[in-house]
Amino acid sequence: MPAALTAYKVPRRVVVVEELPRSQIGKILRREVRERLLAQG
Repeated sequence: MPAALTAYKVPRRVVVVEELPRSQIGKILRREVRERLLAQG
C-alpha cells in the first residue's frame, strides 16, 4: 500500500461542522451544504 495519496485524492480543504442540514426524511441537503461553503469563502 502506498504511503501517500495522489494529489487528486486529497481534499482541498476540510470543514468541521457541528451538524449537517438534513431533509425531513434524513437525507443530507447537499445543495444547502454547498451554499453554506460558498458563503464562507
